[in-house]
Amino acid sequence: MLDLCADQGVGLRRIAMNSCAKAIAVASHGSQNGELPLLWSLCTTLVELGHTVTVLDGTMEEQPNEPGLMQILDAQHWQHGTRMDNGSWSVLPAARGLQRICQSSSGAAPALEKLNGLFEIDEIVIVFAHGDLLSKVLINSDVQPLLAVSHIPMSLMTAYRALKQMLTAAQIRPLIATVSTDATLQPVTSHPLPGKALTDCARNFLGCNLRSPLIVKLPEGDTTSPSINRLVTRMLETAMPLDRHLHITPTLCGTQPQFAGSH
Repeated sequence: MLDLCADQGVGLRRIAMNSCAKAIAVASHGSQNGELPLLWSLCTTLVELGHTVTVLDGTMEEQPNEPGLMQILDAQHWQHGTRMDNGSWSVLPAARGLQRICQSSSGAAPALEKLNGLFEIDEIVIVFAHGDLLSKVLINSDVQPLLAVSHIPMSLMTAYRALKQMLTAAQIRPLIATVSTDATLQPVTSHPLPGKALTDCARNFLGCNLRSPLIVKLPEGDTTSPSINRLVTRMLETAMPLDRHLHITPTLCGTQPQFAGSH
């Protein structure tokens, strides 16, 4: 009998075989030097797993000339059945749409349930938003949003603010990761890594014990890395299934993903 192959990707492949649309989340706290390259790497890895990926960008508002989630939620907008060519992953403005699903939710039902039926099987929906909006979107769900912190000193301060918003408003315990590149790797010192410092602050000042932070090295170009694979595996563990599947999903971006506006 042949032994089963046990490598770093086996967990990812096992999760990926569970075919239904799922929602995960990434917290934005203004550290764009680390957030956007990390988001790009997450999308690249998920596409390599065979998923279509849609990023709902809650830091950007939908506009008449740049439609997004708000227009998708308006069924009449798509009544003519027009759809564009589907790319591997796309980024949609979503600030107003995310606010809308939060306002229309009631009781203990997660706001994310309002996204049911809007996305394809095997699609991963990444909600990218500031801590205050994520608190409303993710409340009553089990999704653990990624909160990445870099070696830039201000990053730790803004990450702590986002952590405090999510924890106090909705008891959301994010997944913490220290993000670095070859250029930002620092020699070993007596100071803890930013992710470890953030979890220490959460325990000492907020009374919250978080899981041990991950260390993520951003790969160059469109390649992936073992640390990104581990991060994706951890994020998919708490992904929220979006079960009610519809076969007509509009795609508003072409094959070349673009970040616009505040990015």
